[in-house]
Amino acid sequence: DFDGFIQTEQELADYNAKMTSGIPNNLSLGDVRYKDLDGDGKLLPQVYKLGEDGKPTTDSGDMIHLGDNGQHYLFGINLGVNWKNIDLSMFFQGVLKWQVLESNKPIEYDSWPPQEYFYGKYWTSGNTNAVYPRLSQNDAVKNHDYVASNAPYKFYNNRYIRLKNLQLGYTFQKSLIGKAKIEKLRVYFSGTDIWEAYSIPGIYDPEKPFNPRITPFPRGYSFGINVTL
Repeated sequence: DFDGFIQTEQELADYNAKMTSGIPNNLSLGDVRYKDLDGDGKLLPQVYKLGEDGKPTTDSGDMIHLGDNGQHYLFGINLGVNWKNIDLSMFFQGVLKWQVLESNKPIEYDSWPPQEYFYGKYWTSGNTNAVYPRLSQNDAVKNHDYVASNAPYKFYNNRYIRLKNLQLGYTFQKSLIGKAKIEKLRVYFSGTDIWEAYSIPGIYDPEKPFNPRITPFPRGYSFGINVTL
């Protein structure tokens, strides 16, 4: 359970004194605190449990249930209009509740660079109201600061709406195509995944949140002609 960033030397000393295990021994200002829910001085990756007496059980840890990562309240909207010889159809899809965890860290040893939304938002002595913890290249500290939790920079509701498909067409009047012995002539433009609005940071495909390997968005555009003789 996220308990904010360590802001002062006194907070750091108190946290180190309280936690006998489960945290790195080289934490600093700007690193994360987590709540010791069962009060045993240890951060254990086990579920927090209460007994019948309302007290933590002997096998209790400090993990809380954040819900599931399934999509809830899915919706789709079909819109269509015909005006004179112009036809337009649109299909929107989306999700109202989809709990996801940010899977990236600001400093990784992989081949891709840090995501832009991290820039300038780390904790520093001059930016104590930062979104993200301080920068660190120490794996133990980084894993501690970015462990799966309910921290506001880790836990998101990935609600989104996407224009999944759009088609715009024009059908020529018979008076214009009759001499060519054409019964019907229609030209059209079609696009897929051409617009979206979503609630997680960064530029991601909302259907595959926090996956940097598939950006920029895979969009599709096509033009066509339908001819009936």
